[in-house]
Amino acid sequence: MCLLIGIILMNLLIAIMGDTFSRVNEATLQSQLKEQAQLMSENEAFFNRDYYFSNKKYIILVDQEKTSSAAGEWLGQTDAIKQCFDEKTN
Repeated sequence: MCLLIGIILMNLLIAIMGDTFSRVNEATLQSQLKEQAQLMSENEAFFNRDYYFSNKKYIILVDQEKTSSAAGEWLGQTDAIKQCFDEKTN
């Protein structure tokens, strides 16, 4: 019985660590994209649009990416699985 409880607690610890690792990896990607956007913004002063786009006949369109979560929060793997399961069963 004591061995079974130890195994269950170790599995719980592994699940929590994996969830935390996933959250940190997601934040890493967001930080990289934010840094790239800042670099592009800083280099905008060196880019002469009139020279490159003087006789061009197209428009540059930038659109904000939408997230799938309504609140825009990171739910975690276990919450996402639960939410998917709830949607399928209802």
